[in-house]
Amino acid sequence: FDVTVIDPSPHIEWLPNVHEIISGVKKGDELRLSRAILLRRLGHQFLMQRAQGLTSQFVELDGGQRIPFDVCIVATGSVNNTFGVAGADQHALPMKSVEQCQVIARRLHRASLSHRTCRVTVVGGGIEGVEAFGEILRAYRHRPQFEFTVVDSAERLLSHCPGNLDGAIRGHTDRLRVEYELGKKVEEVDAEGICFTDGSALESDITLWSGGSAPNPFLVQAQLTDAPGQWADVNGSFQSRQRENVFIIGDAAQ
Repeated sequence: FDVTVIDPSPHIEWLPNVHEIISGVKKGDELRLSRAILLRRLGHQFLMQRAQGLTSQFVELDGGQRIPFDVCIVATGSVNNTFGVAGADQHALPMKSVEQCQVIARRLHRASLSHRTCRVTVVGGGIEGVEAFGEILRAYRHRPQFEFTVVDSAERLLSHCPGNLDGAIRGHTDRLRVEYELGKKVEEVDAEGICFTDGSALESDITLWSGGSAPNPFLVQAQLTDAPGQWADVNGSFQSRQRENVFIIGDAAQ
C-alpha cells in the first residue's frame, strides 16, 4: 500500500485526556504525536495541507494540488456546535483540542492571580462538560475568588447516561461555590454572561462551551452529504453510499 495522510495539523492529539490540560495536570505537549515522524517510520507520506474537496479519483487541496487515490478514507471528525446561539462563537471557549484547552487553562490561571471575583460557567452537562467542570474544580475549588455554574437545557447532568450520576455529582459539590442552571436554554452569550430564553440572565467572566458537535464542513464540500449539518451516510462496512471507493470512519459517519 502507498498511503498519503492529509491534515492541516502536524500533530495527532490524544483527545481522551485533553480536559486535564484545564487543571494543569497535563500541559498539552505530551498529548501530541508527530504525524510526519510516525508516517515516515512506516514508509508513507504526510502532507500538512487542508483538503477542500473530493472527486471519485482525487483529493483536492486548498493550494490547488490534486492527490490521486484508488481508495480514500475520510476521518474528519466533528467541529464545535454552538447551534446558532448568538455570540457563542465569539465569547464562549470551546474545548475540543489541545490548543483550545490551553487557552482555557491560561484564562483560569490569570484569574487565580487576582483577588477579583471570577465567575466561571460551563455550558453543557454532558460527558465533555462534566469532565471539564471536574478539572476546573480539581485546580480551583478552594480559591475563594472563584464561583462556578453549570448550565444545561436538560433537567439533570449526564441525562443520557445510566444511573443517578446527577445526584452523585451534586453530592461532591454541595459544599463548594457551585450553582446549577438546568432545564434552561441559552439564547445569547456576550462578554458579560449568558441570556436564557426564559428571560433570565447569568453573569459569567469565563464561559466554556460544551454544547455538542457538528459535522465537519468538508463532508458537504466533498459531496459526501446532501446538505450542511449532515453526517455522512455509510453502510455496515463504513463505505460511503455516495462513492463506493470512499470509506468514512469515526465521528464523520452517520
